[in-house]
Amino acid sequence: KNWNIFISTEMESFSSLFFSNKEGVKAFYSQVGGHSCMLSCGTWLLKPYEEKEWNFYEFLPCHFPQMLEWIPHYNGLIELNIKPNISSLKSSSKNHTGKEESRISEKAQHEKLNWLATLYQKRLLTGKRKYIQLQDLTIDKVRPCILDLKLGSQPFIPNKVEHQMKKLKLTTSAQLGFRICGMQVYQKNFNSTIYKDKYWGRTVKSENLIYAISLFFFDGKKICKRMLSSFIEKIENLMSTVEECQGLQFVSSSLLLVYDGVAHYDKNIEVKVIDFSHSKITQKEAPDEDILEGLGNILKTIKKIREEKYELEKYWVEKLSGQFNFHISLEVTNKISFENV
Repeated sequence: KNWNIFISTEMESFSSLFFSNKEGVKAFYSQVGGHSCMLSCGTWLLKPYEEKEWNFYEFLPCHFPQMLEWIPHYNGLIELNIKPNISSLKSSSKNHTGKEESRISEKAQHEKLNWLATLYQKRLLTGKRKYIQLQDLTIDKVRPCILDLKLGSQPFIPNKVEHQMKKLKLTTSAQLGFRICGMQVYQKNFNSTIYKDKYWGRTVKSENLIYAISLFFFDGKKICKRMLSSFIEKIENLMSTVEECQGLQFVSSSLLLVYDGVAHYDKNIEVKVIDFSHSKITQKEAPDEDILEGLGNILKTIKKIREEKYELEKYWVEKLSGQFNFHISLEVTNKISFENV
């Protein structure tokens, strides 16, 4: 496939990849992690059909209705005949609400586009396919800020245990039960967006985690304490719900945190559990301790950010002052360094 990628400093220039079909399907630009090509159609997000995940969404309302609050709304299946128009990534000024055009740093945009292009080249399913219709958590966000945290500390594919254990041990997953799988954050003060992928997330060590996570809450000037408190409250409520779900195992699921980078930070935030292709129901009369450990450590990290808010703000302001374009690298020494691009 011949991909022509048009890079621009305007984020709106890359709003969607338009397909050669009548359904109005386009690429989902706000995807920050995962192995599947997520598509967008109207107000719905389309995820390639997997029987086990579909069964999970069908099964949940009857058996664990208390979890419905914590997963994206499910709207059944849809069948599409995907014929991608790979030759162009078309400009549009109507991404999300169409307000406040924003520049994205060229390096960050290159990283995002390259990641999406690679994903679509490898994973885009063409022809007649089924898709699971899910709530688009970014649809009402002018500048969606998204943090994807992979939950779990245990291998889950029998024939890949050794490989998975190696990956877990090299990241924060083995020690803390979660790792950063992707991040997109709008820096309001710089009118710029930062994007970091799962490979960057894997380099984050436990000692640096508070810095990496706090970047998601930093707008270029400050960290909103009310927003932190709102996320803390939601995660605490989510944990209480998970504790009620005896026998439900969230294997290799993710926690998604979403807010709008230009709105009131403590309003309209989202906390959802996603990805259920490996989740299962067991006969255990106990909740999923593995996911609870990960959620508990995420909660501790955000609480620590709230406690050390002013120190972290000072840290980031000093590091980012005067740097519109910058690259964050976590060195082998586990110290955070900044390089001008």
